[in-house]
Amino acid sequence: MGFKVGMHTAGIYPERLGAVVGEGLVDWVGLDIKGPVGGYEAITGVAGSGERAWESLQLLVRNRDRGRVRFEVRVTVHPEMLSPELVEEMGRGLREYGVDELTIQECVAEHCLDEGLRGVLELGYLGRYRGVLERVGVEVLARGPS
Repeated sequence: MGFKVGMHTAGIYPERLGAVVGEGLVDWVGLDIKGPVGGYEAITGVAGSGERAWESLQLLVRNRDRGRVRFEVRVTVHPEMLSPELVEEMGRGLREYGVDELTIQECVAEHCLDEGLRGVLELGYLGRYRGVLERVGVEVLARGPS
């Protein structure tokens, strides 16, 4: 029917993502990256989750470069989970993988499963993260809660 197909993923199954992209079944992917590889387990509570997500990112970059898929990398930032230093590390990692653009999103704290993270977040906190990322050469699109 000619419809374009988009997919949102956290990249936890790179082999499945590779099959979908390789078969040309998807035109665009929104990939959520939680943080730098080394900081993933503290955020997700799942051992090895960072390696799998960043493997998915690498797969998307390869396929983008071959003209097979477009994608957006995004991260939802909660200041208690991602320090500016971790975001800088993540930005450097993205640049090394060939990604020069990132969408950062405000966390909607009242939706956090961890009650300790549900407090009111400081207004405008994404600006600090934008500056850190731009200093390492990553273009930033900031998105607030809807």
